[in-house]
Amino acid sequence: MRRRVHRPSTDIVKNAPRAEQATPDDSLVFDMEALAPAVQKSYWLVKRVYDPVMAASLLVLLFPLILLLALVVALDVGAPTIFWQQRPGVRGRPFKLYKFRTMRGAHDASGARLADTERLSAIGRFLRRTRLDELPQLYNILIGDMSFVGPRPLLPLDGASMFPARLLVLPGLTGWAQVKGGRAISAHDKAVLDVWYLGQASLWLDLKILAQTLPMMVFGERTEPGALHKAWDELAGTAIMATDAWPAGFHTPPERGAECFSHDQDDGSRIVGQPRRTAPCVP
Repeated sequence: MRRRVHRPSTDIVKNAPRAEQATPDDSLVFDMEALAPAVQKSYWLVKRVYDPVMAASLLVLLFPLILLLALVVALDVGAPTIFWQQRPGVRGRPFKLYKFRTMRGAHDASGARLADTERLSAIGRFLRRTRLDELPQLYNILIGDMSFVGPRPLLPLDGASMFPARLLVLPGLTGWAQVKGGRAISAHDKAVLDVWYLGQASLWLDLKILAQTLPMMVFGERTEPGALHKAWDELAGTAIMATDAWPAGFHTPPERGAECFSHDQDDGSRIVGQPRRTAPCVP
């Protein structure tokens, strides 16, 4: 039986809860078989060719900037300058996602735990806002863990396991949900934008997303209700929104209370070269 869904109102778009507040439910599900023709398009094979080539070229071209940022981060928060987080990749397979560090250590000189607001430096805040902390993910693209454009690889607390349809293709450095929604929209709305992208993916759309990513880096995120309503309208009532079964062949999502990687270095991710720390996936 096809599940009835409703597009979000403008108020929902403006006041949507952050994705990390999302909890699994069955109010929005996607039929994996109905999405099969979209993810079997030859364009995904084309992306597998040009993504690493572009990543290698950008790593060479941007090497002075990456080196400068590494030096700035080292002076700001200390070494090491890069950390990794475990994220779900294509078909749920976990991979290590790399970022520049933006936060200082979790404890002060006396051993007292610091709040995240105290750990995040002004430079770190700038790197996050401009997305420059994501530059090490060019390496993820180079080795085939990611693509330039695709659904962002979410943290478990951001609802990564709620919508396995997002995991049918390689995760992206940027995506339709980022340029049209950003952090302000709910996990459900992000999933709808991402699944809409799966059906519409093309070289032209990818170029459009990359072009819109640049002003987002400079001026910050903004939500476009029109794009969100369009995605809901075009998916609602189709066979794509039809089942709530976790598909066979996927890495199963963590159970409630299981240990996994969470947010930034001391909340579950790992600084390169330091011991692993874990945190509950679902609080």
